Amino acid sequence: MVVLGISVGARRTGIAIIANKELIIWQTLTINSITETHQQVLSRYVAQFRVSVVIIKLPPDTHITKRIADLLQSLITLFQQFGCAIHRRTDKSIKQALPTIKNKEDLIDFTTNQYPDLIPEKGKEQSNKNTYYIKIFEAVLIAHQYLLSDSPHY
Repeated sequence: MVVLGISVGARRTGIAIIANKELIIWQTLTINSITETHQQVLSRYVAQFRVSVVIIKLPPDTHITKRIADLLQSLITLFQQFGCAIHRRTDKSIKQALPTIKNKEDLIDFTTNQYPDLIPEKGKEQSNKNTYYIKIFEAVLIAHQYLLSDSPHY
C-alpha cells in the first residue's frame, strides 16, 4: 500500500509518501507557485508510486482562504481522477489519535523517531526562525497514522 500525506498551509504544503513502511518522498511545495505546479508534481508522484490513499491535513477553518480552498478542491479532483481513496485530518483528530503529541516539537520528535531519515530536517527546523519544515513532519505523521490505525491491509 502506498500512502500520500499532504499538509496544506497558507504558504507551504508538505508532502510525504510512505510505501511498504518506508518513507520514500518528503518535501515542501510553496504555495507561491501556481496550482498547476502542485498538480503536476502530485500527478507525477501518484502515477509513479501508484498511490492508493491520500490523507490531507486541513488547516484550521480560520486559515482557509479562497486560495487554499481552491487548491484543496483542485487536489481532491486530481486524486479522484486517479481513483485514490481520500481522507481528511485536522489537528484535533491527530491529537485524539496520538494524545502524546501536544505541540509541534512533540510531533517532530515522534515523526523523527519513526523515520530517522528526517533527522536533517529536524535540525533545519530547529535552527530556523520560520517553520519551513513542519509541514513535512505533519504530512509524514498523517500518512504514518493512517497506516497504523485506518488501513485494513497493514
